Amino acid sequence: MLFPSEYAEIQSLNQDHPSPFVNNFAVSMQEACMPSVLQYNTFLTNLPNFQANVPVHDFSSCVSNNSTSDEGDDQLHTNMIIDERKQRRMISNRESARRSRMRKQKHLDELWSQVVRLRTENYSLIDKLNNLSESHDKVLEENAKLKEENSGLRQMLTDAQLSSTYNSLKDLEEAHFNAESSSDQSIISYRMLSTSRKHQQPAFLKTRAMGRELFFNHDGAATRKLLAGVELVAELVGVTLGPKGRNVVLQNKYGPPKIVNDGETVLKQIELEDHLENVGVKLVRQAGAKTNDLAGDGSTTSVLLAHGLIAEGVKVIAAGMNPIQISRGIEKTALALVSELKSMSREVEDHEIADVASVSAGNDPAVGKMISEALEQVGKRGVITIERGNSVNNTLQIVEGMKFDRGYLSPYFVTDRRRMIVQLQNCKLLLVDKIIKNPKEMLKILDNAVREEYPILIVAEGIEQEALAPVIRNKLKGVLKAAAIKAPAFGERKSHCLDDIAILTGGTVIRDEMGLTLEKARKELLGTTTKVVITKDSTLIVTDGSTQAAVKKRVSQIENLVKNTKEKFQKKILNERIARLSGGIAIIQVGAQTQIEQKDKQLRIEDAVNATKAAIDEGVVVGGGCCLLRLSLRVDEIMNTLDNEEQKIGAEIFKRALSYPARQIAKNAGVNGNVVIEKVLSVDDAKYGYNAAKDQYEDLMAAGILDPTKVVRCCIENAASVAKTFLMSDAVVIYIDEPAPRRRRRPMPALDEPAPSSRRRPMPSLGDLAPSRRRPMPSLDDLAPGMRRPMPSLDDLAPGMRRPMPSLDDLAPGMRRPMPSLDDLAPGMRRPMPSLDDLAPGMRRPMPTPGMGPLGL
Repeated sequence: MLFPSEYAEIQSLNQDHPSPFVNNFAVSMQEACMPSVLQYNTFLTNLPNFQANVPVHDFSSCVSNNSTSDEGDDQLHTNMIIDERKQRRMISNRESARRSRMRKQKHLDELWSQVVRLRTENYSLIDKLNNLSESHDKVLEENAKLKEENSGLRQMLTDAQLSSTYNSLKDLEEAHFNAESSSDQSIISYRMLSTSRKHQQPAFLKTRAMGRELFFNHDGAATRKLLAGVELVAELVGVTLGPKGRNVVLQNKYGPPKIVNDGETVLKQIELEDHLENVGVKLVRQAGAKTNDLAGDGSTTSVLLAHGLIAEGVKVIAAGMNPIQISRGIEKTALALVSELKSMSREVEDHEIADVASVSAGNDPAVGKMISEALEQVGKRGVITIERGNSVNNTLQIVEGMKFDRGYLSPYFVTDRRRMIVQLQNCKLLLVDKIIKNPKEMLKILDNAVREEYPILIVAEGIEQEALAPVIRNKLKGVLKAAAIKAPAFGERKSHCLDDIAILTGGTVIRDEMGLTLEKARKELLGTTTKVVITKDSTLIVTDGSTQAAVKKRVSQIENLVKNTKEKFQKKILNERIARLSGGIAIIQVGAQTQIEQKDKQLRIEDAVNATKAAIDEGVVVGGGCCLLRLSLRVDEIMNTLDNEEQKIGAEIFKRALSYPARQIAKNAGVNGNVVIEKVLSVDDAKYGYNAAKDQYEDLMAAGILDPTKVVRCCIENAASVAKTFLMSDAVVIYIDEPAPRRRRRPMPALDEPAPSSRRRPMPSLGDLAPSRRRPMPSLDDLAPGMRRPMPSLDDLAPGMRRPMPSLDDLAPGMRRPMPSLDDLAPGMRRPMPSLDDLAPGMRRPMPTPGMGPLGL
């Protein structure tokens, strides 16, 4: 090939005819990489207007006589070599950069494939977990049924034991006589008699039943024990009542303790050691739990009312009144009070919704305002969900359209990389009620989407990676605008949700049971949306409202299902479906500094939302316990309708019990409850009452102190139901605590006793575990033959560099001198060593012999 210096020289020779030069130049570049001298001269001869006398470099002379080349030719040759090296270096650098980019791209593709695989596995694990949870719920239901059947069988077994024992031993009269004669005991305890060995049970009855203990109400001892449990519960949950109520700390076994102000949560945590008192706790707990299930709030008020009815009823029964007539009087009074309550109630207005919510949330106006705004946007029948937020403050989010918890199956579908979301405008929906395994099934419908250029969203029960790969590939190439998600929910609920989406978007669900196959799917079966927004864990579908009539029809069908469904969980699912179809969904995200505070705020907001819903359903009455006080004034009129004096006493008991909640609110506010009750009842105005938050008496309706009518009604009904059942009880049967069986420990073997041969096993070697996997370690010669070389010596690396070490005489000749002696340094200083005689003359004496005396004499 020619070099730039030669190109410039040739171009200067052909300035008049540039085009032929360029053509001939291109031809010459294709002929060879390094042109010979003959090719170069031929190329110049073919040029038009070529003049031989122009000073051009003669290659022939250079070849014939290299020694006569001038300095210009040498410089030209040097420049050619330098340019050639520069070009080669540039080409090499570009090739290295290209290969590096290819390696990085390949690495990124591998990472993305791993991310897709891990995300798919994550979704599959979530699906399995949800399936397991549903299976767990079914197992719990079946377990409850089996427990009921087991209880019946145990009862039959106990009856059979008693009949066999008493018929064989004939001691029924004796046992009864002994029970009546032991009057010194306040509570008589009997244990079930065991059968004798002579009269064994049949083979089909040989099962071990739990022992039970019987407590009879002699001298009212059993009732006092039960009442003690009720009083403990009422005192504990009463702390949380009112705007100045306190919190309760609950121990948590697997985490930090809970600090709550919710009576229903506190009721679930109460478990007493005394069995009789614990039975009383469980009885009164039913009043609060039932009220919370029906109205969503008011469990504390129910417990206090039940405590008042039971405490006042036990007093009159101990005085000799008939408990049956007392219970009937309480029941009739409750029915009459409910009818009076409905006459006092009125519908809640829009501006009062915030007041109802704030009172139920513990007098928190911020929560009331947020709930009011949420209902304003989603409608009074809309759904408000409460979630744990990640910030410090509470936030409200309104979701328009239908939203469900399903995200995209692959991040390759993302259209907005910054926010990592998928946005599709004027999108079509393909709804499939099965798992898509073969990519050829979607070929026809996806080809239609490419030809007509519309985005498509695939909603299916599941999509295998094999079927998902072509969709991702075409989306990345820009041929197809598509995304894929899983259908919401599982099992039968999944099919219902797909039907709801189909009705909302005007599409059809493709099912094999309906005779529709994915291979023959047409555009007419697809749903239509104006916008679809998909995140990694949620999907929002927005429509144009053209299917409003079909949606209303579907909502009416689901509402009929709600009316005919008794299970609470199923009602919740149906109400969520109604909210998705008919209106929006408001999401309140609860924020707090710590997890303990967040749990408390979440429970308060849940109570506020439930109270607001109850107020919308049945209206509102005066709050602060004053409504119950006003109802107590109408008990005197109700007494005239009762049959006898004992039933009137039951009504009087109800009248006293109605003042218990107001007394507890005043007590928590630090005021004498009796004084507050007397002052409130002294004024005839039904709206007049005590505002504990401000510690003043005022018009409670104008101050926004309101209670839902539904909550008050449920409190009266459930408290009366538990109290009348309690007062008619006269004996208690409880289970006996059996000691846990002690596990026998195997004795330790002696030191001289050998261990059993079955437990002593040699450690397996690697050859035993994997005999075919053991291979010798390859040597360096096996891995890289010919690569081993001897280590070069210093003479090989630097020949002639080794020299002998110079001696001291070579470095400093004449410097070596002999070492001087002591006589040379100090002449005349050396003297002989003196002996002992010279130092002490006459002191030397002979050594005494053994036969001489001690002094040698």
